[in-house]
Amino acid sequence: MRGTGIALEKQRRAMRDFATRKYMRKAMKILLAVDGSEAGLAAVEEAARTPWPEGSMVRIVSVTYIPFPTQQWAMPMPTSSYEEGERIFEERSVENTAQAMGRFGEIAGARTEARAKTLKGDPKIAILDEAERGRDRQSSLAAGQRS
Repeated sequence: MRGTGIALEKQRRAMRDFATRKYMRKAMKILLAVDGSEAGLAAVEEAARTPWPEGSMVRIVSVTYIPFPTQQWAMPMPTSSYEEGERIFEERSVENTAQAMGRFGEIAGARTEARAKTLKGDPKIAILDEAERGRDRQSSLAAGQRS
């Protein structure tokens, strides 16, 4: 379908402009959760393109989740293997956050303040806990991909 991408981009731009004029007059705090997926980077790019009000801050978080065996019959993992696995998952989470911050900085520049943080635990719980901690200051919550 020719022209669909252009039409969608025009509609998206019009919706963003409308939201900016109507709702986004005060500084906002945005929590953006990323997981390294294409959807996560798309959310970062969209947040970077959004003309947030002056004084707004985007907080980018990634969660280190170390899966545990759920079946009773599963063999226990040697301590060294578990620690190595934990280190790999933590590194991946830090890389996801760094990639998102880099992409946000490329697009938004110095226009909007951005901070990054890596969390540990179940992503659903960790992200909601982080949002709850900043609830009085948080204006928006976005996530890249829902698992």
